[in-house]
Amino acid sequence: MRVFLGELQQNLKGIWSRLDGGQRLVVGAVSGAVVVGLLAMLWFASQPSYVVAFTGNSGDDMREAKRLLAQSSVQFVPDDSGRSLMVERKFYSIAQNALFEGGLIDGKETSILEGSFIEDAATKKYRIDNASRATAEKAVAALEGIVAVTITSSRPKRSPFRNHDAITAPRATVALRLKPGTAFDSIAHSAASLAASQLMMPMENVEVINAGGARQRWRYDPNRDTGGSSEFLALQRSLAEERTAKAQDALDELYPGKTRVVV
Repeated sequence: MRVFLGELQQNLKGIWSRLDGGQRLVVGAVSGAVVVGLLAMLWFASQPSYVVAFTGNSGDDMREAKRLLAQSSVQFVPDDSGRSLMVERKFYSIAQNALFEGGLIDGKETSILEGSFIEDAATKKYRIDNASRATAEKAVAALEGIVAVTITSSRPKRSPFRNHDAITAPRATVALRLKPGTAFDSIAHSAASLAASQLMMPMENVEVINAGGARQRWRYDPNRDTGGSSEFLALQRSLAEERTAKAQDALDELYPGKTRVVV
């Protein structure tokens, strides 16, 4: 590398020495313009991009929004009208979460098409996940006997070759408030099925809880629903998972992240 740079420097000096005064002036002007253009592009790219995070209907709403954003360590600036607060695009999802938890906005009404199509990946993921949860909540709430429903979900990042890893599998929790006299197990099965289909995850990864104070929990068990021998099938599943893990670990030592094993 040092030899190459030395030869390049010598070649540039040779070319420069063969130029006359006018040519050197032109080369210097063009080089200066290129440098100025690059610096301008770097400066422009480093400037923060702001989007509207909240529009208030009253002074009280604006003061509360400022308090919530400041509490979440999100910097904001008012727009020209003074009725909206703007935040950097990369902090938009954090600001929306803070405002939603503070009761100033309704996250269920947020559309995944709002905002710019060039917004950051975190904001797009927030919008899509939020819209999916809202759709699932509406579907579950339509079941007979449910008073209220809240769904929380998570989708950790994971390797495409380890999509059977239980640690990074997507999961969801469905909290139900039921009318008096409603059987929890039967309604929980239907709620889990709807939530799993809307959130596009296995039904085994959905847990349903009774938020009415009864402390009831329900999780899908294929052995129970099919009427099979739970002990025998549980043993077979345990052996399959153990063999899968051993085979996957052995192949990962040879080809890290390039193989997938299912037993």
